[in-house]
Parts: sequence; C-alpha cells; structure tokens
Amino acid sequence: MADAPLIFAEEMTRISIPMIIFLSVLGNGLNIVILTRSAFTHHASSLYFLVMAINNLFYSTVLPVINLLSDRYNISPSEHSNIVCKLISYLLNLCPNISVYLIVFASVDRFCASSSNAQRRKFSSLRIARLVIILLISLLTLLYLSTLTTFDLRQSDELGCVPHIDTVFQQTLMIMGEVMFAIIAPFMMIVFDLLTIDNVNQLQIIPAVAIHRRTEIQLMRMLLLQLVVHLILILPFCSVFLILSLPIEIRFTSLFDFLFIIFQLPFYLSFVTPFFIYILSGLIYRNELIRLLRITFHVPCSGRVDIMINTILPTQ
Repeated sequence: MADAPLIFAEEMTRISIPMIIFLSVLGNGLNIVILTRSAFTHHASSLYFLVMAINNLFYSTVLPVINLLSDRYNISPSEHSNIVCKLISYLLNLCPNISVYLIVFASVDRFCASSSNAQRRKFSSLRIARLVIILLISLLTLLYLSTLTTFDLRQSDELGCVPHIDTVFQQTLMIMGEVMFAIIAPFMMIVFDLLTIDNVNQLQIIPAVAIHRRTEIQLMRMLLLQLVVHLILILPFCSVFLILSLPIEIRFTSLFDFLFIIFQLPFYLSFVTPFFIYILSGLIYRNELIRLLRITFHVPCSGRVDIMINTILPTQ
C-alpha cells in the first residue's frame, strides 16, 4: 500500500509518454515546416524558434522513449552501461539548456528589433542570429561536458544512473547547472521581454511605425506566452532535480521518487507546447498553418489569406 503513489506515477508515465511523443512529432514537425516558409524567413527570431523546434523534437521523442522503455518494459539502457548512463544524462542536461537559451536570445532579438534606435536594430539580423546560435550550441556543448563527471552507474547499491555528488565540486557543478537553467535564463527572458514591451509601447505612439511592426509585435506576443507556460511547466521538476543534487536523505524516499516521476511529465510537455502557443498567440502563424493545410489537402482558397509581412524600419 505504501507503494501505491509510486505505482500510480509509473502508470501515468506509461499513459502520458506516448501522447507526449505523438504531440511532439506533430507540433514540432509543423513548427519546422511553417517557420521555414517565406513569411518567417526574414525574421531573426524565427530562426531561433526553428532551431529550438528541431532541438525540442529530438529531446521530446528520443529521451522519453528511453523513459517509456524503462517504466513499461523494464528495459533501461542507462542501467546496463556506464557510458550510456553518462551519454543520456549529458543529453538530458544539454538539450533543455539549448532550448531555454534560444528563447533568451529570441527575447534579446525582439528587444533589438522593437527598438527605435537604428543602431540597436542592426543587431536583429539573420547573420547575427546564425552566429549566436552556432556559438551558443558550441559553448553549451562544451560547458555541459561536466555532466560526464557527475553522473555514474551505481550498480553496487542498486541506485542506477544517478548524480555522483560525493564532493563539493560535483555538488557545485550540479547546482550551477540548475541555476543557469531555472533562474538565470528565466530572469534574462523577463528582463528583455519587459524592455521589449516598453519599446513597443513607445513605437505605438507613432502610427506609421506601428503599422510596420505588426509582425514584430505578434512574434513578441508568442514569446511572452511561451515564457509564462515554460516557467509553469519546468519549475516543479527543477525544484525536485535540485534536491537530487544535494546530500540529503529525502532523495532515497518513495515520496521523492513519486514527485520526480510526476513532475517529469510537465517538464517533457514544455518541449511540445510551442506549437500550440504559436497558434493561440500569432495570427501570422495561424495564417501560414491554414495555407499549409490547404496546399497539403488541395482545398481551394475562397479568399486571400492576409499575411502581414514585416518591414524593417529604415536606418538613419
């Protein structure tokens, strides 16, 4: 009876993971297709969204499958090989950080693009976005190599693939990773989103400028909603994961196992939600989706779909 909550959590995982994988393939796949269409290809922030969709597709399909194999079929590759344990742990830490910092730099891009300062707007360009993405992924790939030293397969005490936090250095590495993901990144998003809102409010005072910034404002709205949903979905699991990096006894209780499994599900879901957020918050995205569906299913177009193409303010 004491294990009933844990059995419930495992059953929820078995039911939820296939649904999450299906929604990930559908949502992130459509994101990749739509964000490569002409209405978006001239926007730097769309490139951040596109790379994030590719990363999310990998993370929310490949890694949950490993979770599903472990829970449903008792096949856990990470518990049979130390190399696989380290590799999976590395990807579990790297991919979420790539996605969250792509959102951060998309927020920075929206701030620059919405600025009335011509020099600042120059930083919102596809060339700079490509450079930032390459540097960001390279830096995070190197930075999270430290995960290879903190996770180990512990077969002797039957704990499985868990963080090795026997030293202060290893504890510090784990905590720093959590701080980067759950505190620094959201803080940067909030700061730049607030600055962007201020920029947009100033630009709307000028009617001629406001007309030319419709797409920019829609992209900002998509970004703001994504930030709110992202925080709601990730913070519970991040809190539990932080406890995992601390040398306290609660880590070895059934209550902790229950919370870890349950909070993992909304965390996985955070890599699926961007598609639905874009539909809710972006008219231009909905228009492109409708056009794509009409082309795919050969539905005749009864009227012109109004796609608002962004016009960059002239530099002075």
